[in-house]
Amino acid sequence: MSSNINSQLILNLDTTLRNVLQQPTINNIHLCFSLIKQCHYRRFEDEKTVQDDNLYIPAILLLRQFNRFQNPSTFDKLLEEFILLFQLIPISTKKILDDLLCIISIILTKRIMITNDEVQQDLFIRFFHSFCLSIKTNLNLFYKEFLGNFNQNLPIIGHYISCLLQLYEKINTLDYRINIINTLWSLIYINKNENENEFRLIIGQILACFLPGILKTFAQDIGSIHQRLVHANLILLSYIIQISVNLSSKYNFETNLMKDELRDIVVERNEQWLSIVDTHLAPILQRLTNDYVNHESLNVRQALANFMLTILCYCSLWLKISANMALKTMLVIVSSTNEDQKEIEIMKVLLKKLFKLPIESLPVILSQPSSSESSILTYETEFINEILNSSNIILSDHLLIECQADLFQLLEQQQQQQISSSSILTDRRWRLQLFIGYYTFIHSHIDFLFDMDAFTDKLFRFILNTLDFNTLIRSNLNLLNESSLSNTNNTTKNFDLNEYNSVYKHLKSDVHYEIEQIIKLFTSSHSNFIDYLFEQINQKKIINENNQKIFYLLSIIFEEKNLNNFEDYQVLLSLLSQLICDDNYQKPTKKRKKSHLKQEEPISNRNLTIYFLLQCIRTITRIDQIEHLIDYIPLLLLCHSSKYTIIHQTSLLCLTSISNNLPSFLVSQSEYIIDSSLKKLQTSSYDGYLILIEFIRLGNTNVINLPIMTHVIEQLLLELSCLPPIECIELTFQFLNVFCQQVLDIVDKNTKLKSTLISQQTKSLTDFTLNLQQQYAPQNSSDNELNNNNNDGDGDGDDDDDNNDEKKQDKHPWHKMLVSIVDVFQHFISHSNNHVRSYVLDAFPSLAHLLSTIDENLFLPLVHKLWPGLIYRLYDIDYNIRIRCLTTIQCLCNICSDFVDRRIRQDILPILIQHLENNRLISSTNKLEYRYMKFLLINIGTIINAITININDIEKIILILFQYLQIEELALNAYEQLILLIDKYSDIIWLQLILHDENEYRKGYFNKMKVYKPEPMLTIDPKWKSNLLVCLNKY
Repeated sequence: MSSNINSQLILNLDTTLRNVLQQPTINNIHLCFSLIKQCHYRRFEDEKTVQDDNLYIPAILLLRQFNRFQNPSTFDKLLEEFILLFQLIPISTKKILDDLLCIISIILTKRIMITNDEVQQDLFIRFFHSFCLSIKTNLNLFYKEFLGNFNQNLPIIGHYISCLLQLYEKINTLDYRINIINTLWSLIYINKNENENEFRLIIGQILACFLPGILKTFAQDIGSIHQRLVHANLILLSYIIQISVNLSSKYNFETNLMKDELRDIVVERNEQWLSIVDTHLAPILQRLTNDYVNHESLNVRQALANFMLTILCYCSLWLKISANMALKTMLVIVSSTNEDQKEIEIMKVLLKKLFKLPIESLPVILSQPSSSESSILTYETEFINEILNSSNIILSDHLLIECQADLFQLLEQQQQQQISSSSILTDRRWRLQLFIGYYTFIHSHIDFLFDMDAFTDKLFRFILNTLDFNTLIRSNLNLLNESSLSNTNNTTKNFDLNEYNSVYKHLKSDVHYEIEQIIKLFTSSHSNFIDYLFEQINQKKIINENNQKIFYLLSIIFEEKNLNNFEDYQVLLSLLSQLICDDNYQKPTKKRKKSHLKQEEPISNRNLTIYFLLQCIRTITRIDQIEHLIDYIPLLLLCHSSKYTIIHQTSLLCLTSISNNLPSFLVSQSEYIIDSSLKKLQTSSYDGYLILIEFIRLGNTNVINLPIMTHVIEQLLLELSCLPPIECIELTFQFLNVFCQQVLDIVDKNTKLKSTLISQQTKSLTDFTLNLQQQYAPQNSSDNELNNNNNDGDGDGDDDDDNNDEKKQDKHPWHKMLVSIVDVFQHFISHSNNHVRSYVLDAFPSLAHLLSTIDENLFLPLVHKLWPGLIYRLYDIDYNIRIRCLTTIQCLCNICSDFVDRRIRQDILPILIQHLENNRLISSTNKLEYRYMKFLLINIGTIINAITININDIEKIILILFQYLQIEELALNAYEQLILLIDKYSDIIWLQLILHDENEYRKGYFNKMKVYKPEPMLTIDPKWKSNLLVCLNKY
């Protein structure tokens, strides 16, 4: 029965085969191969095993007639069916193998290589891949009859490899190229078996014959291909080098039967041949290193490392040039920073094994699941395990000697000055990473082979030459020169460490991580390098590039180490104190001034030096040692006063790193800070003023309430009475400005709370101000009324109580201080120096708010005393002072409009009207005058609304504002002021608008009739006119 079935299947197969040849359709091809598979299954059921591959005969007959399958789809179907058949039926006989080898070679030549159909080419590659795997199930057939039969098959194998390489160069699709690599891998990879060494000789001999073409193909597009393809290429190349590049005689086969033209193809891998390979391989390694040593993909870097490790482990005895390059590449890879440290640690262990260094423990490598055919992607794990478990893989002696020579040659190299920035960075990073690698693995030989003093000096010069701070400065000029000091009182509230780091991370060297590794490596065994760095500091010329780099290196070192030498710490503080003096407040002698002119340094250099010096001192300072803080905190406050943002913010970072609660910390250090600042005042130094200003700015209410502040104010006022230099006067008024702002914050905060009488007199300014408020408050007033100033002093029965209160106030030390401050303002508001006048006017609003809040009996006399000076400031030649004067007048309008109402109306308003009228047509090119005129225009409405004004003046002002509506740049500002005045003067605005608006009707009417014509007549933009009328209609 079974024989009848088999006969029927064969007959059907024969009929179908004829139909396919006559009508090569997809269905016929599928039916034919289905019958072949059915025959296979039937034979398998009968015999339980299949010993031959006779069923390939009908399929081969179809393949021989490939020219009949002109339609690409039918030929593709034929190849697909063959792929399935190769997977089902292993090739086991030499006859079938020879037939297929011959047919495949013909198809490659006559069809695949000449077509432009990449899909068909890829399908044929997969067909050939399946063919190789099918043969490989029988190792003897694959290696002895196929690959090992050089006399018959070597030209065919060469043709296959050549075609695959040509297709690799021709095809651009990523997946198709990877399929070609997988096909080559299936052809050359040797699974673990008892005849592995013999098979290696066969494959190695074949690869040696065609090695130049293989290297040329895979090296031609280095740097321009996808990382997946790079990864696969490097694995394939590393295996090819491992198998083929070694010292070996020709494979032993029957050379007598071989054709003469084939004998020369088989190369003898002697020293001459290996030297030629070394010459051609070294440039390829150089290109691979340049393109992929710092590649973003960890897989690519790891594959590159394994490729270089293959050369070091298996070829270093013969490929001396390539081995040297491979070692350098490996050292750079393990020295570069990577996110995944596990792979780096594995590479370091492999290098330690090569250098014969002790290994604490071997890393655990997870092996891939075993299979009959190893994938190209699992080879890396197999290779690493092989190296780790090998006992005879070491680095050759000539490489160890070259390492030591290369290390010192590396230190002798001097960085070129004029190279493109990109090549500079690449070269410098390469040299640093190479040094890290060398030093990591051979540093144990350095201490006894070389003089450590000379080595330390060379290392220091090497690091200095590698750090490129000139490029860093040029790239960050705006960051280094930025001047945007905030005027907020408590800047620590706005300080964000993450924001600071994100901004100033650009000031790290472009090779920061490499420098950090070198410093940690060297100082771990040579702590005297710290002393050496301090010796190299140039204390005479502080602002120079070497000092910047030394401070930078010290800041890296002390991130992990402590400085125990207090003298060195004082040296750094001394350098900082010499640098930090703000240029605006330097007081040089004539001799010093000349030298300053001769050796003037760019401000960016100065700021960068201070930045690195601050970072260095921050890492050194130990909070538990009070002697460190005595000089350090005043210096930080002085830095915080700098107008340059980088110094200001970095000093704030240093302060906040000492304590999270900065005001409380400053209170604990107040004695040292105040003592230091007052000593500086006695030595005619401006630093004392700046320290005090930042002390109360950052200390806030905690500092203001200190009793010692009374002495500070007395000392400053005493200095003023001695007619100090102009700069001292300016700084004093800056201090008073900040001081009044801080006290005002205290008063505003406390007046919102319920006040209670304090019977015991204290030295606290807060208590004093609250006492003053309560003394002037009515006895039965509510809590809300306690927050308001008592402006009513007309009661006759309270005269005695008022006198008693004044006597009590006179006894209080803060009362005397405030009176003295008022007198100081009166004296200096008319000072001859415009800077002094400017600072007085800047500080006046803060003082006015403070006095109006705590004691009107002090405030109103102040206004009375300063009034003449204010009037004259409106005529000041410096327009910035005029602007500040307007700000002061606006402040008085807000605080005591009733008191200054008549004064402003009689003394100030005519001046303002005159300025508005005269400066209306001033050009914006006159920047200062234009700025003052615009500031006046923007604020005139607020001033007018705060006082009472006669009808003539308001009409004149409104008419002037209408005239400003005709100036395009200022029309919006004038319109906004008119809107502000609508609440009180809507009728006058409406009347002036109707009277002075000139339209076509009114223009003709006035020309024809002799009637009263308002002057001037204005042509107002309809946009402003309509908006004004809409707003006026609401009233």
